[in-house]
Amino acid sequence: MSAVSRLWRRAPLWRLCVYGTVFFAGLAAFYPAAYLIRAIPSLGKLHPGALHGGTAPDASKPGPGPGGNGGPPGPGDGRISFLPLTQGLTRAVPFGGHVLPLPAGVWHPVLSAQTGPNGAMLTDVYVRTDRGVVSGMVVAMGTAQPIPDPNLLSVDSPCHDDRAYARGELPSGENVVSCWAIGATPVHDAPGTLNPVVAQAVDRLNALGYPIPPLFMTMRWMHLTTVPKKGVGLEQADVMLSPAAPGTIRLPVPIDQWDRGAIAGAPAAAHFVDRMRVWAQEWAPILERGHAGTLDPTTIPDSLTMDPAAPAVH
Repeated sequence: MSAVSRLWRRAPLWRLCVYGTVFFAGLAAFYPAAYLIRAIPSLGKLHPGALHGGTAPDASKPGPGPGGNGGPPGPGDGRISFLPLTQGLTRAVPFGGHVLPLPAGVWHPVLSAQTGPNGAMLTDVYVRTDRGVVSGMVVAMGTAQPIPDPNLLSVDSPCHDDRAYARGELPSGENVVSCWAIGATPVHDAPGTLNPVVAQAVDRLNALGYPIPPLFMTMRWMHLTTVPKKGVGLEQADVMLSPAAPGTIRLPVPIDQWDRGAIAGAPAAAHFVDRMRVWAQEWAPILERGHAGTLDPTTIPDSLTMDPAAPAVH
């Protein structure tokens, strides 16, 4: 009898560990975490249930204006990894080889997705809660390499759209567009206006029992680079903030009064949007510095991170 055979017969705890190793390795292969998918891309295609059908949704249907959570085209195969909300992140996270600064509070990753041709489009979604209620979401999107798709050239249209509640451009170089805009993002009453990947994040939060406000005010920042003969590169961050009363999903005014044409007659809504405009003017350059690699997140003043929906504001 070999030493392994004797050990197998006489060490039940060791035998249980071997069984457990095989079992949990199988679970990791069929339900891989985001970091495993990025390290071993083939894992993302092993189990179709992880994608609700095997293919990530098409992100090529942008909603109207900066509040629609529209994104660049994303046809083709893709994969989504749903993440446990146990990890808490503050200040900043790495994204697409850059630094993505986060507003005040503790943010939790909800999902990570790769869509588009050859998985070139990356999307990460984060959520922040206040007393168990969703107070904000951050949706980061970016291309892993330039995409030769002419449709991307129009992705910056929200920053030139007169329907935006507020907008601005940042200093940029040749073949670069960098800008920000603010719009409204209805969640429950306007099906089809959400980016499909974001819609899956909302569905997951609903399934986990997190109350979500019926509407977010969204600040979109984007950095679009045209690379001659190669295509277009994009990094975009949507900061979706709840205008509801702290710890609730109750809006200060009815949802129809958040329309751009009606907001002037709703002082509470207009006040929130005005505070968001002031904050966006300061936050957009911070996002730009994170993209440029010149940002040390530890040096961001706390006052700049305090968005209008931060728990201590309102």
